[in-house]
Amino acid sequence: MTWEKNRVDTVEASGAAAMNGTLDNTAMSDQGYPNNRIARVAITGHGIVANSKIMLPDVAVFDGLRNIRAVDTNYIEIDHNDIAFTATTPEGTELWYVGQTYNEPWELIGFKVHLSAVGATDENLTVSVDAAKGAAFDWKVWDYTMLGKQDIIWEPSVAIPMKANDILMFNYTNTDVSTWGVEIMSRRLA
Repeated sequence: MTWEKNRVDTVEASGAAAMNGTLDNTAMSDQGYPNNRIARVAITGHGIVANSKIMLPDVAVFDGLRNIRAVDTNYIEIDHNDIAFTATTPEGTELWYVGQTYNEPWELIGFKVHLSAVGATDENLTVSVDAAKGAAFDWKVWDYTMLGKQDIIWEPSVAIPMKANDILMFNYTNTDVSTWGVEIMSRRLA
């Protein structure tokens, strides 16, 4: 696939539970589809819907942004067409979340969040950057309560430059169990 410089990429994800969580301590399995490489990953009660994109930053073999091909209550199936399957069993502490990253310099253009109902619980939607340079360079992009809110559209006046492998992360507990949708707009700089 050829990437066009300055083309806006949109990552989309949707679900009806938290926007982040941990993987189960269960062996990942290769689903062995003939034309696609698909791995099954156990995540109890994840709430994510198929065709969403999520980050698996703590699983070296599947590190990065992954498309969810299929879901069941306690597992997801992710595309791994770019790499061969390697047997892996998470320890149960590895994270997954809605987010974005590139392995080259990039910029954040904005994001949109929609809840199926106005937030009834005072809990924050936090959008932060896990900096490739280390924890001393991590920072919050957005951190506000969703109480009384249903839609957020955030676009900075100037796109925010990011370094290669900086990871944008969304964190929302979603106690109200609203169905949510997230769109992240970004662009490669290299």
